[in-house]
Amino acid sequence: MYEVRASRFAKRKTKAAQWESKLDNKIKIEIVPNSDTSQYLLTLRGMTTGSHAHKASVVQVSVSMKPWELVQAALGGDVALIKRQSGIDEDDAQKMVDYLRQIDLVDVLKLETIMISDVPKISFETEPGQFKPIDELATGTKSIVIVSIAMVEGNYPLIIDQPEDSLNTEFIYNQIVTKLRNEKEMRQFIFASHNANIVVSAETDLTHVLTATASQGSIKSSGGIDNPNTNNFLLLHLEGGPHAFDLRTSKYIRS
Repeated sequence: MYEVRASRFAKRKTKAAQWESKLDNKIKIEIVPNSDTSQYLLTLRGMTTGSHAHKASVVQVSVSMKPWELVQAALGGDVALIKRQSGIDEDDAQKMVDYLRQIDLVDVLKLETIMISDVPKISFETEPGQFKPIDELATGTKSIVIVSIAMVEGNYPLIIDQPEDSLNTEFIYNQIVTKLRNEKEMRQFIFASHNANIVVSAETDLTHVLTATASQGSIKSSGGIDNPNTNNFLLLHLEGGPHAFDLRTSKYIRS
């Protein structure tokens, strides 16, 4: 069992390193082994309900001792080890040991097979060489991280509702549009978007232009950018119409 857990962790660590490389090392993905103890705690609470040990002690044991460590200590009657490693008082440690030793051995041994998942810790390079955890990032930056990881690899369909929300325009073109142009023949991407770069610059193969009432939506036009009807609707809804597009273009043109 230990070998299986170690092998699984090694594969996840390798995959995280591959993703970091594909993301130009702008995003760090650290895999913390055996970190999600929620299922372990739930099972241990159920198994020790009749022990009269304090609930706080059961929680403390679940976060400080791996299930296989607890099983070995309980079956060996090693109250001192549980007390020392978890920090709970000796009385509660004794109650847990006594109770676990009197219930069915098969049930106790099942503790060793409980899934304790590895947990990814993700951080983003906010300044050269400086990384900040994802839960400390601003909404827009957090969105960049999430979309980047979602698109990093895979051959299954990817569906995103308005990926442009909270993302800066430079990232949309350099990351999303480039990714779509390079990989659309190998993977299906389905986006709901109002962004011209995503719909037009990425050379979308099929676009559905929608309209809606308060209660129902419908398709006004379907086709690629080369479909005249679809093209006209895209120009209207994404750019504001021919005049608006021409005006902006004239402002951007450099002599």
